[in-house]
Amino acid sequence: MGNDKKMIPEEKARQNVETMIKRCGMIYRHFAETLVDELGEEKGKELIAKAIERYGKETGEKVKEEVINQGKERTVTNYLSDLPEYGWEAQEVERKEGEKQVFDIVRCPLAEYWQEKEMDPQLARLYCGIDQAKYRAYNPEIKCDHAKNMLDGDDRCRLVIEKD
Repeated sequence: MGNDKKMIPEEKARQNVETMIKRCGMIYRHFAETLVDELGEEKGKELIAKAIERYGKETGEKVKEEVINQGKERTVTNYLSDLPEYGWEAQEVERKEGEKQVFDIVRCPLAEYWQEKEMDPQLARLYCGIDQAKYRAYNPEIKCDHAKNMLDGDDRCRLVIEKD
């Protein structure tokens, strides 16, 4: 890896992002399963939820700082997506400017990996708490709900993000 800047084909960029997403899913799986194996289900899940809350908080605070630095309000619309352009496939279902957004995630490489490895869906699902945590940190007046989740058996994840 040198300092030379070069253009890589879009498909290769997609593959690189996909590889990193799956590796993040892999490390989460192994940490989560190890915590539960070593500490028991209740304590393991409690620690996983705490770690996800901290991770989401850091993410939300970073986005909040970026929005404030741009001189914008911390609205639903101004929340800058922290997901890469590649990897997840999402479709906007509904938007009420500044107040509400509804997205269907029709492809989640994390969920695909965890399902392929037959990870306990409840344990995998703890990861999804990052969405609520990041919105709380970004603006506590904004609520994020997983109306649907692939890890719960739905055909897609539906995120409903709206101001209280």
